Formats: sequence, C-alpha cells, structure tokens
Amino acid sequence: MHSLQYKILIMGCSSMLLAILLGVFGAHVLKTEISIEKFDVFQTANLYHLLHSLALLVLIPLVKKIKSLSLNTTRFAFLFGIVFFSGSLYVVALNDLLPFFKAQWFRYLAPLGGISFMLGWIVLLLGGAKGLNSYITEE
Repeated sequence: MHSLQYKILIMGCSSMLLAILLGVFGAHVLKTEISIEKFDVFQTANLYHLLHSLALLVLIPLVKKIKSLSLNTTRFAFLFGIVFFSGSLYVVALNDLLPFFKAQWFRYLAPLGGISFMLGWIVLLLGGAKGLNSYITEE
C-alpha cells in the first residue's frame, strides 16, 4: 500500500468512526435532550461528517491515478471542512447542554468549513480530470 493511501485510510476510517459514534449518540441520547431545531442542526453536521469521511475513503484507489498534490489538497480540505463545518454545527447543537460551549462565535466557523468542502471538490474535479485523462491516454 502506498504511504499516501495509508494516510488517507487512517484519516478516513478515524473520521468515519467518530461520525458513526456521534450519530449514535445523537439518535439515542440527544434526541430527547435538545430542541427539534438543534437536533436538525446536529443531524446536518453528522450528515456532512459522514459524507466527507466516506469521500476520504473513496480517494484511496485514486492515489495512483491522480497527482499527490491534488489528493493531499483534497484530503486536507475535507478534513478542515469536517472540523470547521460539522464541528461548529455540533457545538451549536450542543450549546444548551454544555456550558463551556456558550461562545456564539462557533457558528461563524461553519462557512469556512463549507468553503473548504467546496474547495476540496473543485480540486478533486480539476486534478481528477487532468490525472484521469493522462492515465487513460497512457493505456
């Protein structure tokens, strides 16, 4: 296994495990403890966390077809997006339960994470189109 594949595997599996644990926590504990609006925010955070964790894992077979720079940029953009988009939404959803998360500035991190998700997809699209095109023409 290529070292970049290994790094992406560790990052993707760790993130997916955390997303699943948080999803289970939300479904079995939080649902009755927070308002419906906050639960919707939590579910949005968890959905984007799960989707981008899965997207990280989908990058693994692309390592030999797309340049490492594109894949590294994409994986860090997805990770940054998970932390700032999903993370800030998790904090907003849990705001009422956890007194040390009362800071309102957390919600301003979500747009940074959303932009990071979009950047990751754009880099993957451009790097993938270029990388796969050269890969196909070589065969």
